[in-house]
Amino acid sequence: MLTVRSPVYVILNHPSRASAWEVGEAAVAAGVGMLQFRSKGRLPEGDVTALRALARRAAGVGVPLLVNDAVDLAAEVGAAGVHLGQSDASPGAAREALGASAVIGVTTPTVELARAAERAGADYVAVGAMYPSPTKPEKPVLGPERLRAVAGAVALPVCAIGGITMERVPELLAAGAQLLAVISAVGSALDPGRAARELVAACDEARP
Repeated sequence: MLTVRSPVYVILNHPSRASAWEVGEAAVAAGVGMLQFRSKGRLPEGDVTALRALARRAAGVGVPLLVNDAVDLAAEVGAAGVHLGQSDASPGAAREALGASAVIGVTTPTVELARAAERAGADYVAVGAMYPSPTKPEKPVLGPERLRAVAGAVALPVCAIGGITMERVPELLAAGAQLLAVISAVGSALDPGRAARELVAACDEARP
């Protein structure tokens, strides 16, 4: 079973307004539980080197860094695993490429897809958008009720994503979320480290 030091799961968009490497380092220092790196297209060699260093730094303090979609990049940089969408590689194929200890997450907007991901060997499933999201405004809002339904249908940790702010932490944890994935709440903050610390503290206060 996947265990993390905090439910806060920071997604690093690259490229973005803020440096993914700086945001990642600040998030790790703030005590978050997990990181995910997202990028479209092939990374320049310098960015591959920076991602490898961040994955190593995060792993050194027990924080898994996952790569979104790209199983080959995850293997290249020594990431802890991957997060897969419904159109990406299967959990089984990703595990074969990355090894038995890899962390495999899958986006599952419905109960049926969550159960299928669990049968396929996923380590966690993600549900969203919980609320209107500034990062992906086109995503349909599923809300905490869908989160609650998925959490009640699988034995895996369930990750909430989409429009998450510090004020919404108690509602989502009460609905069954064990991971809270945030993008703009940390990456777009004036002080990403402070924003991450506040989210970690909010989770500590709200958890049973």
